[in-house]
Amino acid sequence: MVGTALRTGRPLLLDVRDPHDFVLIGPGAMRVVYPLTAGEHTVGALALLWGEPREFTDTDRAYLDRLAVAAGRALRRLWDDATADTGVAGIPVWLATALDVAGGHSHLLAPVHDEHGAITDFTITAANRGVRQTDGDTVGRRLLDVYPGLRVNGVFDDYVRVLAQDAPFARVGVAEDVFVNGKPRRVILNRRAARLGDGLLASWERIDDAVSNDERIGRLETLSRSGWAEWDLRAGDAVWSPGLYGLVGRDPAHGPTTLDKFAGFFAAADRGLFRELRAGLAKGRPDLADLRLNTPNGPTPVRVFAEADLVDGEVRLLRLVLHDVSEKYAAEDRSMRSETVAASRQIQLAAEQSLTANLTRLLYPGRDLELATSGARVTGRHYAATSPRTQLRGDFCDAERLDDGSLLFVIGDAFGTGLVAAAAVVRLRFPVVTLGAAGTAPAEILRIVNGMIMQAPDGPLASLLIGHYQPAGGILHWASAGHLQPLLVRDGAAHVVDDPAGPLLGLLEGQRFDTHTLHLRPGDTFVSFTDGVLHKRKRDPLADFGKRVAAAHRAGGTQELWQLTPPERDDEACLLILDVPPPHERSSRQAARTARRELSITRS
Repeated sequence: MVGTALRTGRPLLLDVRDPHDFVLIGPGAMRVVYPLTAGEHTVGALALLWGEPREFTDTDRAYLDRLAVAAGRALRRLWDDATADTGVAGIPVWLATALDVAGGHSHLLAPVHDEHGAITDFTITAANRGVRQTDGDTVGRRLLDVYPGLRVNGVFDDYVRVLAQDAPFARVGVAEDVFVNGKPRRVILNRRAARLGDGLLASWERIDDAVSNDERIGRLETLSRSGWAEWDLRAGDAVWSPGLYGLVGRDPAHGPTTLDKFAGFFAAADRGLFRELRAGLAKGRPDLADLRLNTPNGPTPVRVFAEADLVDGEVRLLRLVLHDVSEKYAAEDRSMRSETVAASRQIQLAAEQSLTANLTRLLYPGRDLELATSGARVTGRHYAATSPRTQLRGDFCDAERLDDGSLLFVIGDAFGTGLVAAAAVVRLRFPVVTLGAAGTAPAEILRIVNGMIMQAPDGPLASLLIGHYQPAGGILHWASAGHLQPLLVRDGAAHVVDDPAGPLLGLLEGQRFDTHTLHLRPGDTFVSFTDGVLHKRKRDPLADFGKRVAAAHRAGGTQELWQLTPPERDDEACLLILDVPPPHERSSRQAARTARRELSITRS
């Protein structure tokens, strides 16, 4: 109704006698709207509303006409005073200044007409602070001179249509090719425009960074088969990540469920465990459990991490992180998985010392790992702290033999203790193995995992070293995020591999890492470790450890290296070794394997 009055320049009066097709917004069915002008410019409108039905008499109409005339005179004085010093298309100073209150980028535009009245361009009559910072002083210039791409991408035609039809315009999340700092870039923008008198108010905002981060997190959730949820119990609402909808098989269009209904996604036998998990959170302790989700493909094992915000002993906010561990379950021994599930159930009732012991059994069900492929072997060991008062510290190592016969290994140290360290280990360990198995380079894995940690509200700090060895060419690709420099044992001597490491994970947003290449010879040994193996009281602990590694290796090869860590320890430690055995040792191992096969055939 207001737009019609401004466009036609004629007042509109609606009472009980006048049928109309207007959609009225807000209360008041009886309304009048008078357009207010200053010279050739329509600068505003006078609108009056009545809540009760009425019929406008001639006296009412005469009074309203005089009221509108008086309002117009007052507004014209304000407009004339405000535009006295602008000099650009009559835009008042107060209106141009008000643009700076809005964020993003905003323009006030005045149309430029040809001799036939068609709009050929716009004059930029005012620009807010965001425009001035990125594009400089554009006031007084033609819009298409400053932004010629607007004609190509259709935005200019949309602006003309806004003035012709007096309908607001919005383009949300549209990709456009623009120049940023003199360089062509493809960005994602939100654009909006609306008529303001005889001119146009236009605004735009870049959202490509936020969209890119959302896409990265979504891809990472897809790769790692994980998702998260948060329930605000006081407000009665919830937020789920896209990955969680995929895990539980729910259409995002249906939105999240309540916390009580969420238990129905788990197998009937595990719903009691989920209730116990919630009961533990009500006592103020974070917890985790291994449960099974009901999916169209059958029960899927997931690891559930949970924490709650308590106010005066009442749970106000509850958070869950779910990670699909079905692939890990299939790859590991079934009896080991049974011990892991039992350990997760015991955590709920454990005291602090028992919690550390249970977490150790949960995260490290096997103390040693060993993987071999043609021409190479990876061995690793986790050394738990022997002091009963020491909490879990989050040192870990893992390895995977990939389908092409290459070896992927990782060693890391998560900052924090107890459940915080355990959660950090899981958040780091599983995405690394999943991404590595998908063929992602070590440096790219570090970049993706760092982005995931930076987006998390409670992301941990951690060091990480990832290696990918290809036996066919004897090539090791590796990358490090703040981890201790590894050692290369060659010809009886141990040398520090001093390629620079990147910063710790969770420290810098948008950080990129470098992948280093090392050519290994037969007889070489690549040693990576956490600081628990070092004698920290030595003046140079790393140099001292290198000497001990070299001496042990000369004395008894790789087997002697496992004796370097003292039996009594106040700290955790991990040692991970990549061996490239000499040819004669490979032949001996092959002969032993052949003999075992022949013996097995004979017995059969």
